[in-house]
Amino acid sequence: MNGEDISYADLRKVWADTSYAGWLPTVTALGYQNFFAAVRAANLTLPVNKRIHVWLGGRPVDWSKIRTKEDLSHFLDGEPDRFTADLIEDKILKRGSNALVIYGTFHFYDKGQLGDLIRERYPESMTIIEPYVGFDDKSCSEVFERSLLKEPSPAIIAVHGTDMEHRLVTSTCHFVNASNFAGLTEPQKAQRRSEMDSQPQAILGQYLLYLGPAKSLTLSPLSPDLYLDPLFRKEIDRRGKLFGAPADPWPTVMDNPMVPQYLHDYGTHP
Repeated sequence: MNGEDISYADLRKVWADTSYAGWLPTVTALGYQNFFAAVRAANLTLPVNKRIHVWLGGRPVDWSKIRTKEDLSHFLDGEPDRFTADLIEDKILKRGSNALVIYGTFHFYDKGQLGDLIRERYPESMTIIEPYVGFDDKSCSEVFERSLLKEPSPAIIAVHGTDMEHRLVTSTCHFVNASNFAGLTEPQKAQRRSEMDSQPQAILGQYLLYLGPAKSLTLSPLSPDLYLDPLFRKEIDRRGKLFGAPADPWPTVMDNPMVPQYLHDYGTHP
């Protein structure tokens, strides 16, 4: 991050040697890797005392010392987000500093996870900004987006206590596709879908990051490491087995076009 030369194999440990089970078995999206390259490029244009400092959220782990499920269980014992919450408290909040925390939505909502742990000691310390990703149904996205026609793009829009808050919560529009709940009964699907739909809204109580219409949003290509580096893939497969993850066929070059893919298939893209 500070401009020193480092091999790609060593740099990859930053995102690949994660200790958090949420990234099973490793970070795969190329966009996350490019984040570090972008910060490095920005830092090279800044004086040393103005450079961006990046703190990693996962607990440091030496995977060469984790050989069995018992080793892994001992290492992961306790609250998964406690390390990150303590780091933010020690390095940021106790010093009266500010930071941008980039974490998954549910870490700021679920009981006992990151947001909850931070609010225990610093109840007014966080401002939550949730990205708009569109609704599962095209018509729902289009109706909602009409209310944003006068907004610039990108924009950060206040939500809490405004009409925007009510427009985001509707009984007929969903953020989650029902096909994600294969194996459940229809009542179970409806309940689970309702729970997941409501969770993003719980933290949309402050601001919405609007990057553009849902039909224009894209997903990052995958990192080619998993099919270009067989030794790396073998090690990641080993870690997946320790976590008890089912065998997962990794993408090939044919599965991974090196251009962003649209987040929603509304039938309007080739």
